[in-house]
Amino acid sequence: MRVTGRPIARPPPRPAPAPDTSPCGAPCPAIDPSTQSSVPERRNEMSSKQDQQIAVVGMAVRFPEAPTLDAYWANLIAGRCSVQRFSKEAAIADGVPRSEAERDDYVPASALVDGVDRFDAGFFGFSRREAEVMDPQYRLFLETGWAALEAAGQTGRRRSDSIGVFATSGMSLYSGKEMNTYYRVNVAHHEELLDTIDAIQIKVLNDKDYLPTQLSYRLNLKGPSMAVQTACSSALVALQLAVQSLRRGECDVALVGASAIHAPRHAGYRYSEGSIYSSQGVCRPFEQHAAGIVGGNGVGVVVLRRRDCALRDNDRVHALIQGIAVNNDGANKVSYAAPSIEGQKANIRAALRDAGISAALIGMVEAHGTGTAMGDPIEVAALAQVFGEAKMAPASCAIGSVKSNIGHLDTAAGMASLVKAILAVEHAVIPPTAGFVAPNPLLNLARTPFYVNAQAQEWPAADGPRRALVCATGAGGTNAHVVLASCTGQDGVPAAPRGKGGEAQEAQEAQGADDAVRLLPLSAKDEASLRAQARQYAALLRMDTASLRDICYTAATRREHFRWRLAAVGQSRRQLAEALDAIADG
Repeated sequence: MRVTGRPIARPPPRPAPAPDTSPCGAPCPAIDPSTQSSVPERRNEMSSKQDQQIAVVGMAVRFPEAPTLDAYWANLIAGRCSVQRFSKEAAIADGVPRSEAERDDYVPASALVDGVDRFDAGFFGFSRREAEVMDPQYRLFLETGWAALEAAGQTGRRRSDSIGVFATSGMSLYSGKEMNTYYRVNVAHHEELLDTIDAIQIKVLNDKDYLPTQLSYRLNLKGPSMAVQTACSSALVALQLAVQSLRRGECDVALVGASAIHAPRHAGYRYSEGSIYSSQGVCRPFEQHAAGIVGGNGVGVVVLRRRDCALRDNDRVHALIQGIAVNNDGANKVSYAAPSIEGQKANIRAALRDAGISAALIGMVEAHGTGTAMGDPIEVAALAQVFGEAKMAPASCAIGSVKSNIGHLDTAAGMASLVKAILAVEHAVIPPTAGFVAPNPLLNLARTPFYVNAQAQEWPAADGPRRALVCATGAGGTNAHVVLASCTGQDGVPAAPRGKGGEAQEAQEAQGADDAVRLLPLSAKDEASLRAQARQYAALLRMDTASLRDICYTAATRREHFRWRLAAVGQSRRQLAEALDAIADG
């Protein structure tokens, strides 16, 4: 397996607005550079619900068929299902025992992530040998964490001194007969490899407990750093801990991440009647043919700041976290792993209470949505009872689940849902639930405020921001619910969705009508990475999604500048893209 040698190409982050415009669409006063220091801004109390709001200022993902946020969003709005059905021969070649793969009840399906066998070890200070024994969940988390911090502008001189890390990953060292891990499949049987590295090193490069502190150490992040494990709700529980840490002033920036990479890569599952797994090899939440879950892989990271700090420093705010809550079902359910209506109802109410809003203001629910015979009816019943208290009209709130697109990502499932909902709030579009044709009659959706959209639909703001509720439940009963809102300008008017409202300026820039000469500086740790980055920026410049001025501003002021450097100069997107193409191909 090739595990080293892939330079981090540092894909361009979503550009931050240049200093004379607010990231939420309202005029912003001139920024005093002295206010953008890295001095921790401690506060003991928050005076209002608005003070408690947390801004999402950076994101990065590695999801099935989606190595970038833009690719993920494109797949979501297209209703694309990225679950792959592969041959049993491929599973056997990848390490699944023949006796397992050739069983009649074996379903060779999963949602796969590319590049799990590649890693730029040197970028993070690892040796090749360390990279070879390192769990891919670590490798992709480190790369994605760095990308998210860059997207948030939290690198180089702008970086805060107090960045917390709250992260989760799947099973690592221990595994039973049916629970394969990277260590068990790729490391444990290689005596020569094990003889060359200390047992403690193997542990700290594989065990889930060390995932967040590895990132803190490698990037010198000095805020709280902790691993979180609550099964399928782990990512949103990590988010809740991060939000609380920010609200209490324990850190000024929080990185929340989730990583779930399975081994062997081409591994399916056994199906048995009555299990949570789908006999069809596809997940169909809320659908009449729903039959259960299918596994998936992925990594997602979000970066958070307090709302007032983000607006003051002109960060791009993707969405606001208005409310969040976590609880446990206790014993009020049929079994340990079963969900509970009462537990979920209580936690949904707690999240709405934390946000200070009524359920009537929610326009989209990103549900846990497993497509299982027990899970979907219980979740919809809990939501319907809480939303029914708000006297909502039938079919007034969309409900969906990203598991229809990329399967169930275990510990990273909540992160996939969270990023989907953030993008929906930001872009003002509700993505469809993939493969949806007709509702599951057991859900009685017609008697609830909910509907499942089979096509992407525009989501205009009414009298306030767009709001979404994100749900996650874990086997064992830990529930997590998050209330998201679109960022509004200082006058309370909802901001225009990203990609809208700047068409005239973008057309002017594309045609070279703007006389201003733009300078675009790029840098990397080696020449190959620099050329790759030039190619990525050239592609970005050919997309009409951000101001040329903002792209150049972000590259110059919000990225760390490494040893290998270049600067492209031009008056238009076309001129800069052509200059970067020449460098990339040279």
